[in-house]
Amino acid sequence: MDNLALIDQYAAGPAAVRAALDGSTATELDTRPAAGAWTAREIVHHLADSETNSYVRLRRMLVDDGTDIQVYDQERWAAEPRLGYDGPIELPLVVLEAVRASSAALLRRLDDGDFARAGHHVEHDTYSVQRWLEIYADHAHDHADQIRRARRGEP
Repeated sequence: MDNLALIDQYAAGPAAVRAALDGSTATELDTRPAAGAWTAREIVHHLADSETNSYVRLRRMLVDDGTDIQVYDQERWAAEPRLGYDGPIELPLVVLEAVRASSAALLRRLDDGDFARAGHHVEHDTYSVQRWLEIYADHAHDHADQIRRARRGEP
């Protein structure tokens, strides 16, 4: 898939998440499909946190040569009561939409050299803007599928 198609897929992620949530009840949002699995509500909060982390990663790779990519323990964040993963989903959805729109606009301005810029990630070693885009183009769509399954109580 070429970068323009990947950017379009990336930009469409929040709409896919909203569609997966359409008509959800509180019970569906809070159904834990299996021990250790996230609820639909937790997935939405994760998406906002993941997106804001990815926003910083992208910009650091573009500005700081060979930057160390910050990682975070997503399971720990989801389990931390102060982060409110049991709270309302509208604000995290707005965060996801706004941050994605900003990053998509930035991505559309990049050239081939920019996509080759990279940093170091402890899980992925060399981590380029290209790899970042390939991962995040699917991320929200994958979680939209996970939300649909969670709402049905399927792992």
